Amino acid sequence: MKATINSSLLTKLTPSNKPYEVRDDKLTGFLVRVNISGKLLYMCEFARGKRVTIGKVGVLTSTQARDKALAILGDAAKGINPRKKNKPNGITLRDFIEKQYARGLMSIANPAPNRLMTSSVALLNRLVTIPLRALHQY
Repeated sequence: MKATINSSLLTKLTPSNKPYEVRDDKLTGFLVRVNISGKLLYMCEFARGKRVTIGKVGVLTSTQARDKALAILGDAAKGINPRKKNKPNGITLRDFIEKQYARGLMSIANPAPNRLMTSSVALLNRLVTIPLRALHQY
């Protein structure tokens, strides 16, 4: 079924004896999956048979989900696999520190450098370019 996915449509969707999907008529690849349990999920199909779940209906609005689907489709058009984009296995320690702990690290007062700190910084500089999954050997 094709329809404009919006709040009024979502309230009308009811579960059936089989899961079914409603595709958006404004954005190709954006859809809502209605499960047997009645749970509704926003999804994005970025290639034939390749999908990612965007989120649950009720947590995201249809507009927010459509915007996310548009971003996913844009990444797919650039050759970025949306399934692998947010996986932590490929990020480096530097990426992790900069994205997760940058504010906290910046707020810590800079102590006077000492020998231990200097060697720690040297070790970190070597490690920051290694993917996190490879750090188990250190």
